[in-house]
Amino acid sequence: FLDGVTYACIAKNMANGLGSFAQPYYTATLYPAFYEQPPLALWLQSQFFRSFGDHFWVERLYSFCMALLSAVGIVMIWRLLSKQTQDTPLERRKLFWLPVLLWITAPIIFWGFQNNMLECTMSVFVLLSAYCATKSIAENKVWLIAIAALLTVAAVLCKGPVGFFPIAAPLAFGIAFDQKRVLASAGRSFLMFLLTFALLGVFILFVPGMQEYFDYYLDKQLLPTL
Repeated sequence: FLDGVTYACIAKNMANGLGSFAQPYYTATLYPAFYEQPPLALWLQSQFFRSFGDHFWVERLYSFCMALLSAVGIVMIWRLLSKQTQDTPLERRKLFWLPVLLWITAPIIFWGFQNNMLECTMSVFVLLSAYCATKSIAENKVWLIAIAALLTVAAVLCKGPVGFFPIAAPLAFGIAFDQKRVLASAGRSFLMFLLTFALLGVFILFVPGMQEYFDYYLDKQLLPTL
């Protein structure tokens, strides 16, 4: 799939010193400054090329590692939610393989990892963020919201606004498992919302080149798409 090949080329270029985090480089004539997508996933993949060299399998290795980390995130969330059920939580915890199986056998998921899509990296941060956000309200650990917000920022820096939806995780947990604390869950989601946008603003303001990057990203990609 052309998009995945493009991302791998940009990551390889970055590993070879062509382009940077805030100004990814594709070719001298086509996207000498690639502002079509946020740069974090491209930069992470470039670290694999930098570590393992210029080989065709490096891209596949990266996607496979993202798949493994996503599977771990699914299992972590499944086991956390299993603790909240009143009926045989131990038996539910033992079924951790079931959501992983249902997830990876979905054709679009398998296709995404096979073709090096940015969503594969974003999914890792989304799942870990959702886990921390859910654990924050389930076990009343407010400090986990800050980690969840940071992971949400990372998800947004991989694929844009679709990375924001873990913010709804505390509220969703309250509705599904503890309706007496729905207001508290909504408050936790609102706190996560504020922290996420504050951290994203700090990143854009203080990382060199990111203001220009996001100006181009909004004008050339996001707003026209919307």
